[in-house]
Amino acid sequence: MSLFLKIFLWFWGAMTVLVLSLILILGTLPDETPPRSATISSILFRYGYPSIAAFLRGGDPGLRTFLQNTERQTGVKFYLFDPSCRARGLKEGTQAPDDIQALAQNTLDSIRNTPDNPSQLQITPLRLSASLPIATSRGIFVVTGSVSRSLIAFRSINTRTKILSLSFIFLTSGLFCYGLARYLAAPVGRIRRAAQRLSSGDLNARVEPNHVPRGRDEIAYLAHDFDLMAERMQSLVTAQNRLLSDVSHELRSPLARMSLALELARRGDELKKQNAMERIAREAIRLDVLIGELLTLSRLENGLRAETLNNAVDIASVVCGVEADAEFESQNAGRGVKVTYSGPEEGITMRGNPELLHRAVENVTRNALRHTNDDSTVAIELHSEGSDIVITISDGGPGVPPDELESIFRPFYRVEGARDRPDGGSGTGLGLAIAQRAIAAHGGTISASNRSEGGLCVRLSLPKNRVLTKNEKSLVAV
Repeated sequence: MSLFLKIFLWFWGAMTVLVLSLILILGTLPDETPPRSATISSILFRYGYPSIAAFLRGGDPGLRTFLQNTERQTGVKFYLFDPSCRARGLKEGTQAPDDIQALAQNTLDSIRNTPDNPSQLQITPLRLSASLPIATSRGIFVVTGSVSRSLIAFRSINTRTKILSLSFIFLTSGLFCYGLARYLAAPVGRIRRAAQRLSSGDLNARVEPNHVPRGRDEIAYLAHDFDLMAERMQSLVTAQNRLLSDVSHELRSPLARMSLALELARRGDELKKQNAMERIAREAIRLDVLIGELLTLSRLENGLRAETLNNAVDIASVVCGVEADAEFESQNAGRGVKVTYSGPEEGITMRGNPELLHRAVENVTRNALRHTNDDSTVAIELHSEGSDIVITISDGGPGVPPDELESIFRPFYRVEGARDRPDGGSGTGLGLAIAQRAIAAHGGTISASNRSEGGLCVRLSLPKNRVLTKNEKSLVAV
């Protein structure tokens, strides 16, 4: 049975039981003429003297039994007051309602003024009440009777009107339950259909294609979260497919060169064999670097545990270490690295992974050194901006076309012509992608822009006050 039918039938069944219970309760009441003022007065005359006799014969217990039986027969609630206007026959600890007590007292008082018409009639918002004084040898007793006004209204309706009213209630409750069940089950059906499409391979399947939530309840949030999950899956699958394609392309070239060098080593003389072996060694090193970069990228894309990002890191020391390594590697090419600090070097610290932060700054710096012009300097500036630590790395190269500034952080993406450079072609195309994911893992951002005087400027922004505890169990999403 579907969720819609379950909800609909359960709610409609509950409403039906409620209506039938009401009918059953009202149906057990005496099917007499609806009690009105005249009818209540006649009932008082009929049962007034027997109630006094029951009290005189059996006391309060006997009167209580008599009144209960009389109420079941007539539908009228009886009270008997003695000459001192005290209600008799009630359970211990209970008393007559205030309006009934006042009605009995008024009846006793009115006997002195209007002895010919001692009966009293009182109408309140809740009930219709009447009283009758009865003189006995032991004094004047007052018998009162009351009935609910809602009961009077219901029992005064004829049978046909009752059936129509109950049918209206039944159908109205059915329509209400249908709408409620439809409201609850329809979003679940949309989620189910979207899940089926997603499982069949349609990664564009969404519960809410326009990304506009249809409500603010738990089901609407579930649909929204499902769409977020589908988007994440689509992006991961797309990135995986693109990465596999790029990896296969990047591996094919060095493997082809290694095969060619191996063939030359087999057929050539000693000099050619030596050159071929050197080529094979270089390509093996390149493959090793490429595989290492791929493993780092994969680790970043799969997320890092919070514990690995909770170490105290001195950003100034990281930048100084990158500067020393870059100066040593680039001194023969006539290129240099210069670090400047805007503000105090001390205290520029944050919580993170020192290895990843060093890798991010180093990759951007190496990329800048690779593309800057000869006899030029790569400038690294470190400063604080409010609650952020900002590192800018600028080179003196040709820059990047404006429409490719965001694409350079994609794995294996290279600006047109970079592969043809004698030094630029040695890169794997993963450095900036790893830097972007490492910065994102620390809650920061990375962006690139062209300098007005020429060259590329890469800006790394990291939150200074970011603190993670070791008790965090979740993965840090990248």
